[in-house]
Amino acid sequence: MCPAKYKFQYIERIRTPKSKDAFFGTLIHECLNVFHNPSQPTPPLEEDILKYFTEKWDSEIYQDEQEEAFAFHQGVEILKNYCSQNRKTDSIVVSLETLFAAPLLDGEETHYITGRIDRVDKLADGSFEVIDYKTTKKMPSQEYVDGNLQLSVYHLGVISHWPSFQKENQPIKLSLHFLRHNEKLSTRRNDKQVGESKEKILSLICQIRESSFEPISNPLCDWCAFQRYCPLFRHKFIKEEETIDNAKIKEVIAEYFDIKFNKPKATEDWANLNWRLTNIATLIK
Repeated sequence: MCPAKYKFQYIERIRTPKSKDAFFGTLIHECLNVFHNPSQPTPPLEEDILKYFTEKWDSEIYQDEQEEAFAFHQGVEILKNYCSQNRKTDSIVVSLETLFAAPLLDGEETHYITGRIDRVDKLADGSFEVIDYKTTKKMPSQEYVDGNLQLSVYHLGVISHWPSFQKENQPIKLSLHFLRHNEKLSTRRNDKQVGESKEKILSLICQIRESSFEPISNPLCDWCAFQRYCPLFRHKFIKEEETIDNAKIKEVIAEYFDIKFNKPKATEDWANLNWRLTNIATLIK
């Protein structure tokens, strides 16, 4: 991530309008949470999920009607496929949208790595699976998933939220579910990998502390929601200063002298003169 974007988003916490991709992903997540709600004896019907999706859809997010229609169609297809393949399963949903704060020791200092896990399941063999939904258009390689830092953080989050998992040496499966492709890629973390992940996170914390948060130009800049605050793009949003209209100034000055020397000094004229003088001062500021 660009250091400047990190600062705007996570340190200064500048709010930006939700992007099309963020809106789409959030709504799909909501629909899947409705589908997997543990309080229900059976999953909702496909038509109920599609009705929820349709009612929550915001067409104003999309400026192009064709783009909106395509996105809506994709959302419907994702949900139909998901409902069809996940209605019958041997796993039990343990938790949805699980918040965690995993402590990370750095000498005498403790850092807390926080996050939210989309879903945690208990599988038929008694092990547990962490599932993170992805609505991205590209599906990465298995090698990428095996080294994914986000999944390592989720592993830390799970054993922090449920310490018994680590005490009882419960196996934890880590999965990324790519919804557009209807495919799930899974991996695990051993003790060595967990240790390496902790070291990497501490290294990143050190880099953040020492960073001057200078922006780094990259191909994603065109889609960045923080351009208004970025030194590389801020000039695009600076309102052009209003130029002084010389003809208007001359007109005001002429009226000033006309009132002062040619017209009777009536109260109305003096009020008009004061207003004109104020107008001149405003123009030349």
